[in-house]
Amino acid sequence: MPRKQPTRLCPKDVATHAYQWNRAELEEMRAIIDALMEASQPEPQTKAVPAGNRQSRGTRGGGYFEEKMINGCGPYRYLRFWVSGKRKSVYVGKIE
Repeated sequence: MPRKQPTRLCPKDVATHAYQWNRAELEEMRAIIDALMEASQPEPQTKAVPAGNRQSRGTRGGGYFEEKMINGCGPYRYLRFWVSGKRKSVYVGKIE
């Protein structure tokens, strides 16, 4: 049986929950949004850099997508980014 697709959220839907978040949670969401915007930009026509070689470690930024196989399943897409010198990741979804 196929999985049910989640309902698509809009920014106003998220805002109704985000007002309850503390400052640290809001900063993390800001970093995620910044990383999504950076990762979604078209890449310049230069030589591709493997995901493991990216070294952007600013306070925010350095966002990129990484496809990953797990136990022979996938590929799964993750958003990778840096916050306060720590690498973070968010599962985006399975690539069809």
